[in-house]
Amino acid sequence: MNASPSRNSQRVRLARWLAVALMLLVGVGMVQWHQLRQLRGVADMQDDALLLELQQLRTDYLELRSQWRAPVGPQALGETLQQRYETFSGRVALLERAQLQSLVARRPELEHAARMLRDFVARADLYLGPNPKARLGEESHRALQQELEALDDPIVALAGASGQEVAAQIAQRQDAVDAHGRVELLLTTLLVVAVGALALALLRQRRMLDQRSAGVELLAQRLREARQESEAASQAKSAFLANMSHEIRTPFQGLLGMLALLRDTPLEPRQQEYLRTANEAADHLLSILNDILDMSKLEAGTLALLAESVSLRALVGEVEQVMRPRAMAKGLALRVHVAPELPAALEIDGTRLKQVLTKLMNNAIQFTDSGSVTLQVRLGNVSGTLECAVTDTGIGMDEYTLSRLFQRFVQAGGPRRQGGTGLGLEISRHLARLMGGDLLVQSSPGAGSTFTLVLPLVEAQAPAALEADERLPVTGLRVLVAEDHEINRRYLGALLDRLGHRARIVRNGVDAVQAVAEQRFDLVLMDLHMPVLDGAGATQAIRALPAPAGQVPIVALTADALPETRQRCLGAGMNDVLTKPVTLQQLAQVMRRQAHARQGHGVPAEGGASAAAPAAPAAAAPGAAPVLVDEATANGVAQVLSAANYRSLVQRYLDDLAAQLPGLNAQVQSLQDAQAAEEAAAAGESGVDLAAADEVRAQAPTLRAGLREAAHAAKGAALNLGLPGLAQAALEIEKSAAGAEPAALLASLQRWGALLPATREALRQCGLLAAAPDATV
Repeated sequence: MNASPSRNSQRVRLARWLAVALMLLVGVGMVQWHQLRQLRGVADMQDDALLLELQQLRTDYLELRSQWRAPVGPQALGETLQQRYETFSGRVALLERAQLQSLVARRPELEHAARMLRDFVARADLYLGPNPKARLGEESHRALQQELEALDDPIVALAGASGQEVAAQIAQRQDAVDAHGRVELLLTTLLVVAVGALALALLRQRRMLDQRSAGVELLAQRLREARQESEAASQAKSAFLANMSHEIRTPFQGLLGMLALLRDTPLEPRQQEYLRTANEAADHLLSILNDILDMSKLEAGTLALLAESVSLRALVGEVEQVMRPRAMAKGLALRVHVAPELPAALEIDGTRLKQVLTKLMNNAIQFTDSGSVTLQVRLGNVSGTLECAVTDTGIGMDEYTLSRLFQRFVQAGGPRRQGGTGLGLEISRHLARLMGGDLLVQSSPGAGSTFTLVLPLVEAQAPAALEADERLPVTGLRVLVAEDHEINRRYLGALLDRLGHRARIVRNGVDAVQAVAEQRFDLVLMDLHMPVLDGAGATQAIRALPAPAGQVPIVALTADALPETRQRCLGAGMNDVLTKPVTLQQLAQVMRRQAHARQGHGVPAEGGASAAAPAAPAAAAPGAAPVLVDEATANGVAQVLSAANYRSLVQRYLDDLAAQLPGLNAQVQSLQDAQAAEEAAAAGESGVDLAAADEVRAQAPTLRAGLREAAHAAKGAALNLGLPGLAQAALEIEKSAAGAEPAALLASLQRWGALLPATREALRQCGLLAAAPDATV
């Protein structure tokens, strides 16, 4: 605890020593600079050549005077005098130098001498200068000679003064050099002392650093030990979470199973609501347990990938199957596209890839209130990569949310907006990186988001079972179709005819059992909800028949994609489950699989995972406009049946539903009238026909069951035809038919009927239904 103050005091002392050394160096530098300026000033004022220059001036003067004193004649005015004058005047010009100017300025007598010299040269230049103005005659010669003779004393004085000045400057220079030497000696002494003191301080600091280094090494050793203990504790925590998750999941699966069994028992409307809430809470808890288990595995480093050959399109179809009901429940358009150039099979961990795609799709649906959610699987921008891009038109995210998006307990839509743990995206990115890729995101507020899963593209051989399936004959099978709705019967018949199979169609479970007993079939397509005898009961009756009739493969047809529905079907003895809407590809795939199993390849009934399309949606989110036409499904059906056949089929369905709705409304109205009569009688009103009310009340269970069956049949047909809006409305009535108040049922029927003209118009706009004939008044 005392190490930190000690280190601080040592740092302060070292800083002080460095500050003193720095100040000393600065002081030495300033003194040196001052000395240098002084020496430079002394040197500027001195010139050893000054005396020589002035002595030469006297010599030139004497030569010029001697030449001037010569007899007047051509020789005196010749070139010799001219040359002597030019030499003398050039020497006089040296008086303009800075050193001589400073000398002359300090002594007045020298200033007079210099002025006399300049005046003589100025007058003589008129006759002997570079540009003479007149000819030198005898009179001008004598006048200039008198002035020249008068220069003798000034030149002598100038030469003497220059000698004295030079001697004084030499003495000054010597004094400056002596002073500089003394200062240099003093500065050197100070530097030696400062360097010695600094060396001692650094040596002491080095000893302290050695001591501190030993302490740091000891602390590092302790930190390493603490880190090992922390990692061991983290591993223990992760192992604990993993064990607890597994321990919790075991009884939790039993809880889910009991809830599923409870759902199949007769329940009052309030009990059904309680059961629905319990299921939602159980599903949410299961999601949290899965996230905790995955996170504990990631932290413990025990999450291993299992790379195997995976059918890409089948995997994407399974994700779509789970997500489409959720999208349709919120009125969202769900679009899924797999690029045709992608290989059929990839070498990858299919379970983890499906987990990441499911999480991204689920998030997109959760945080999108209107518009669409799109999954595009395509080749990546970088060679050798695969991109799975999930795009939505939801709320989007700002920069701050994006920066924290992949952190633990952070959600895309803000804290607790839609529930959940906030672990899903972190786990998804971990899984993506474990698979050699990454998870990227682009988003802006109000403009939706795009999550892109980038993975290495490793092509693989198709699974052996699939290759065998492809080689099996897939035509000429005898297929029994048990379906109570006429539109669904016609649709399934058209699909089977397109695949080259022979179909026999019956309307209920009793007829299905009788047909199997009378005729040999290769496959039975069994609707789960039928009058007289439902699909599960019919399957149990068929399994009770002697071989080979009792061993015929049976595939359930249902609009419910819930896991408990699948388990119920398999438990009744069915071999596989197809959820509506049924596409040509999905039907062909399940028929190949069942044909392959029947030829003795050992595919267990409960092991096959249907590539079926999704089930009907739950009730639409409040305020969300339903999607009237699923163009992808509708165009797929039109392509299989031909556009003309699809238009005829959908027109027949809409007309039948329009004709059926008034009767359903009348039945529910009778229930409401009977209820009103009972209430009036209880209030003491007279004239109430209680007998009629009792008769309607006695028929109420039958009426409600008929309403439920009609809604269920209409829902399946709507899904097969790609009409999710009508399917939603039918599902609402199917769920509430058993216990809802007559007024609520009437309101649901009115909403169902109101969707009919809107659906017709939407189909016309998509080109899937012929234009309405012109109305006449």
